[in-house]
Amino acid sequence: MGGRFLIFDPETGEILDTPAGQGYASGSCWSRGLSWAVYGYTLSYMATGKQEYLDVAKKTANHFITNLIDDPVPLCDFRQPAEPRIYDTCAGAVAASGLLELGRILPEGEREPYIRAAVRTLRAIEERYTRWDKDTPALLTYCTAAWHDLPTRHMTMIYADYFFIEAMYKLKGEERLFWLPHFFDEARGSNLYNLL
Repeated sequence: MGGRFLIFDPETGEILDTPAGQGYASGSCWSRGLSWAVYGYTLSYMATGKQEYLDVAKKTANHFITNLIDDPVPLCDFRQPAEPRIYDTCAGAVAASGLLELGRILPEGEREPYIRAAVRTLRAIEERYTRWDKDTPALLTYCTAAWHDLPTRHMTMIYADYFFIEAMYKLKGEERLFWLPHFFDEARGSNLYNLL
């Protein structure tokens, strides 16, 4: 589950191949792909109220969190070899923002593990892999575009900063999704958001 590309037969739905994509190998677990699933399925549930989207969001979030037990900063691929240790702070920032959003929409008794994991990841990224000096083109270092593309290992990505900052604003109580504010305003007024 999670973080994999699938090629499937559009007629039958049969899985034909699981190419590595930007991860380590076929059938492995590319962390940024998994982080997009955490974030995306959470937003899909917010937009539609469909329980199946919430179920997938929770499953992908749980899988992501399980892979952070030893280190709160995600590896580029959760099934990559032990060495070299290639991180992707972008995956951590995207997942953390998604985990905070998921924690916000869940009932009180279910929120805490998702919020705790997000804070743990954000804190570790900030302590180990951020640059706050004016001469740096981005905040987050150690983003990785693709495991096998050596020049794109441990670089900066501007959209990683976006998700990192979005997550920080969520921790400060900001309730607006910056890139989709009108949808969020409408969703906050719906019954779905009256759970909060």
